[in-house]
Amino acid sequence: MILGRLGGRAIFSFWGTDSFTFLQGLTTNDISLLDNAKKRLIGCVFLGSDGRIQADGLVHRRENGYMVEIGTGNLEAFTKLVRRRKLAAKVEYRLEQESIVYGYTPRKIVRRVSPTEPEATQPTDASLHVTQYTADLHLLNRKYAFNEPISEAPDLTMPHRLHLALNGFGLTLVKDLSSLKILPQDLALHKMGFIAKNKGCYVGQEIMNRILNKTLMHKYQLHFLLRRDHIDAPLDESSSESFCTDATFYRTLDRHFGGPKAASILHRVVNQETTEQPMATTDAKIIPLVYYSTGFGLGLIPQRSMSKNNFIINELEHISLSVLPSTSHKQL
Repeated sequence: MILGRLGGRAIFSFWGTDSFTFLQGLTTNDISLLDNAKKRLIGCVFLGSDGRIQADGLVHRRENGYMVEIGTGNLEAFTKLVRRRKLAAKVEYRLEQESIVYGYTPRKIVRRVSPTEPEATQPTDASLHVTQYTADLHLLNRKYAFNEPISEAPDLTMPHRLHLALNGFGLTLVKDLSSLKILPQDLALHKMGFIAKNKGCYVGQEIMNRILNKTLMHKYQLHFLLRRDHIDAPLDESSSESFCTDATFYRTLDRHFGGPKAASILHRVVNQETTEQPMATTDAKIIPLVYYSTGFGLGLIPQRSMSKNNFIINELEHISLSVLPSTSHKQL
C-alpha cells in the first residue's frame, strides 16, 4: 500500500463537557468505544430526523475531545445539523483549517492509473508528526497531520477513490450526500459496521429501528455498473498478471464470469485512461455515485427494478451487478 494525501476531506474538532453526549446523539455508531490509547477510528453517518444521510463521518479521540472527518461536499449540511442540535449543550467545535488527511491505496492501482509517476517516497511518522488511526473497515485507515507543511507524500485522491469504488464503498465518493436523499441501508452501510444496533438515542434512530425490524424497507440497492463491451470482448492476453483480487469488484466478476474473465475486465477498466466523468442515463431511477471513462461505476438501483439489469449509460449498454460488501479489507 502507498500512503498519500487525500483531497476533498475536512476535519472538525469537538471539545467541552458535553462533547461525548452531543456527538453520541448525532452519530449512527457508538463512540463510547473510542479511547486515546487504541487510536481507533469509527465510521458513521450523520442523519436527519427522516433517517436520510446528511454527512459521512470518521470519528476518533484526540486528547480531551473528538475529531470528525467528513467530505468537504457535506460541510454545509453537517454544520447546519450541528448548529440546529447544539442548543444549550456545553460543546465547542471548529473546522481545522491546517489539517492533512492521509490514506492508503494499493500500489498496483497507483501504478496502473499513473504509470509515469516516480515511486513515492514513504514519509515517516516522525518526519510528518502524524498519528496512525485504524478503522474497522480497513479501506478507511488514516494518518492525520495538523499544522504541518505539505509533505512529500503524493496526492493519491483519484486512485484512492478508485480503490473505494472497486470495493463497493460509495459513501465518500458522493460530493453532497444530502442531495441524494438516501438511507444508510441504500449504501449497505449497515453491513459495514456503520450502524450500531444497541446504543442510546440519536437523530434518525427511529427510522433505523423500523428498517431493522422490517416494518420499513429501504428503496435502493448498491450495484456495480459495467459497460457491456467489456463482457463481450475476448480475454485480454496481457492480463495474466492478476491484481486487486481481494477487491469486491473482482470477487463479483469472478462469481459471475470466472477468474480469467474477471482479471481481463479489471485490466480493461483500471489503466492510465481511467478518469472520473459524468454519468448520463435515460433511466431516471438510477442514482449515479461515481462513473469512470473506461465504463465502470457505482450506482443505486431501486429494489423494485432489480429484475432489470441492463441500462443505457452515456448512450451505451451497461449491465448491473449487485454489490456484496465485505468488512474484511484488512491488509496494508
